Amino acid sequence: MPRPPPAAAAAAGPRPASHTKHEASLLYPLPSLGAQLRLAQDSARGQSTGTTLWLSAQIAACWLQAHPVRAGKAAKTAEEGTSAADGSASTPALDPPTPLRALELGSGTGFLAMVLALQGLAVLATDIEPPLSSVLRPNLAANGSTAVAAPLDWADTPGDSSGIGSADDEMRAADWLAQLGAAAGVPSPWDVLVSADTIYHPQLLHPLCRTLRAAVLASRRDGVEPHVLLALERRDPALVDEALRTAERHGFALQRLPPRKVRRAVDAHLGSAWPRDEWEEVELWTLQLVDDAALLRLAAT
Repeated sequence: MPRPPPAAAAAAGPRPASHTKHEASLLYPLPSLGAQLRLAQDSARGQSTGTTLWLSAQIAACWLQAHPVRAGKAAKTAEEGTSAADGSASTPALDPPTPLRALELGSGTGFLAMVLALQGLAVLATDIEPPLSSVLRPNLAANGSTAVAAPLDWADTPGDSSGIGSADDEMRAADWLAQLGAAAGVPSPWDVLVSADTIYHPQLLHPLCRTLRAAVLASRRDGVEPHVLLALERRDPALVDEALRTAERHGFALQRLPPRKVRRAVDAHLGSAWPRDEWEEVELWTLQLVDDAALLRLAAT
């Protein structure tokens, strides 16, 4: 069966990313945000996984549209999957004087970063080459997004390569990442940390977790923790399980968002016509650092 032309595809709504890898350009409507994104892709770059749209980013975008992250106590609401419409948020957070800030690790096409920017956040979208120059920066510019792109290689994050380092190492890594954000114009503290479809190679697990940890430490202030969302697709169950264990070793407590609530968000923003088997292997996880004493015990084991 021939595929529909781009205009017809956009009118029909977004398609699963697994169906669009071969397309050089996608039109991606976001009705709830009153926007339509044009995404350039570069599937010819076989050496990089970051130059096309991925399914976990689509599902994460649904979640973030259904449960926007708010300042203060309402960030807890987004983490637990309770929307303001549920009436169960205990205390509504006051609007901050400046926009909330987000940091994305492994932005790829910039899709998720642009969704966050459309929600009013100041967004720092990071990646390495070739995605940074081939798709990320061009897509932000083509869509007039306020998100800012910057290079970030997780392997460059200071610290122990296989776990939690000393207190000095921790602060050095946090300061290093804060300086990167300040130089790019979206300084820490960040209220939201996101990463989608970045679990694909064993050698990247420790650098990713070390960088996430540095970002959290750079963002803590006045007892407020950043909201951390990790979106992944369980294509390789053994690798995913190892990634979750690695995150725990780096001091993170993990909680999977309830699949029932994720399905509700997908149905609301992509339509219930999307077959469940197209995306049922996508999982959304929240991460939170535990106390330092527990971290030291974990590092010693």
